[in-house]
Amino acid sequence: MTIRILKFFLLFLIVSLNCIGQSDSQQKKWTGSGFGITSDGYIVTNYHVIEDAKSIYVKGINKDFSKKYKAKVILFDIENDLAIIKIDDYSFSSLGTIPYSIRSGQVDVGENIFVLGYPLISFLGDEIKLTNGVLSSQTGYMNDKASYQIQVPIQPGNSGGPLFDNNGKIIGIVNSHFIKGENVSYAIKSIYLEKLINQAKIQPLINKIDLLKGKSLIEQVKQLSNFIYILSINEDIEIPNYSESYAKKGIEFGSEINLNSINALTIEQLKYQQSVIYNLANNAFYKKKYFEACKYFEILEGIIGRIIFLGYSTTFSLESILSNMAISAENGGFYDIAIKYYYKLIHYFPQSKYYNIIYGILKKNGNMDEAKKIVDEGLLKYPTDNDLLISRVNFFIREGKIGEAIYYLKVLVAKDPKNEQVYMALGQAYEKLNDEINAVATYQKLLYINPYSFEGNYGMAAIIFNKAKFFTDKMNALGYSYSDQIKFEELKKKRAGIFWEAKPYLEKALLVKPDNPSVKAALGNIETLTK
Repeated sequence: MTIRILKFFLLFLIVSLNCIGQSDSQQKKWTGSGFGITSDGYIVTNYHVIEDAKSIYVKGINKDFSKKYKAKVILFDIENDLAIIKIDDYSFSSLGTIPYSIRSGQVDVGENIFVLGYPLISFLGDEIKLTNGVLSSQTGYMNDKASYQIQVPIQPGNSGGPLFDNNGKIIGIVNSHFIKGENVSYAIKSIYLEKLINQAKIQPLINKIDLLKGKSLIEQVKQLSNFIYILSINEDIEIPNYSESYAKKGIEFGSEINLNSINALTIEQLKYQQSVIYNLANNAFYKKKYFEACKYFEILEGIIGRIIFLGYSTTFSLESILSNMAISAENGGFYDIAIKYYYKLIHYFPQSKYYNIIYGILKKNGNMDEAKKIVDEGLLKYPTDNDLLISRVNFFIREGKIGEAIYYLKVLVAKDPKNEQVYMALGQAYEKLNDEINAVATYQKLLYINPYSFEGNYGMAAIIFNKAKFFTDKMNALGYSYSDQIKFEELKKKRAGIFWEAKPYLEKALLVKPDNPSVKAALGNIETLTK
């Protein structure tokens, strides 16, 4: 299918997808779906979901829809309507271990399939929606060989969501439906996603084995839903629709206004100016003139403060203005100003995420003493915030305070007993204390949750390798006498037995991360040292 046909097809058949929640011709807002392919934040969606996006936010990580994470576009394929984005946010830690794989082979007409996504969230809410049906055709619209036709109901907002077979394997990416046909929808074939992933030169951390095979649909949905997300496009953009003459008049007056003259303005002038200055600030921001944007947002803060003081309502919230000011300063490299405004947000609109953002800025600039202080300050107000707790654990580990780190990791485990990253950190902390019993117990709990967890299998293999070191040291201490040679062979045999205990764990870890150099090297050492 050519780009021109695809563009027309999407416009004609799913015109509502790019206009949900906003009718302003200057700036639209919409939502779509996406799914994770690596634990460090790479997500797949449709190109038309992120096309012309000024901002992208990801919601629903760990099923928490109250938090949103900034994302950026990494690579896209316009012709096949695919895109890869990556979470680019200080407060993001991990998506967790991806439980599904991509099916590359033939999918037959008549196979049972299902779709997960977030359609029409303004009306249907942010709970994930399941629809299922069958594969209707090997080709899509107008015999498009890059797509499947599927008999599955989809709605605006489903775009970018995964299409699964009955074993929970990805076979396509939902991208459109035919409004004049009953349950006639289309999905891009997964082979084109694999090509894009290879082009992006990223290693998808998805399982090469069928973790979901044989499980009921209910069990599959429970696991899969943790890795399918809402993509919110242009959510934070609020640009009023001015006529050209109105905008020109605003620029003429707005460019001269300053903080000292705000108190002299009438309420009518203040209300007029808040929209004009906001427009100027956003124009500066999108042209990456961050210092200029900061000046306008600072003026706007004063205007809104004055309107509130006079007892009137404002067009824009003070929180959004302070937030935009902080983001402008941060993007421009004015970190002291950014931190100042995030502190203002903490004062007026207290939320744990602002502590995490300040921590990220300080850490980025190497100011670890101040970063530690902000984490401690945040924990006094939000003692159970996951991100703050994880940051505090990292400081304890840096300081060699492993006991304190273990205490906080146990708190995190109690809060989220299925968080694989926390179990891994806890197991490593026990290892640093040479507490093998608790380290093994921790990794075994992790493997009970997910038998193919890379962290759990690799952790168990590392502990077993440490046991083998005892025999290696004894072997190295032996001399060249006949009796020493006999002891050497006895110790070598015992060490080989220990290495073979580690091998199954390493093989499972390699299934999850087939290109991991540490796992490959460890398996190579086993083959060499057990000969």
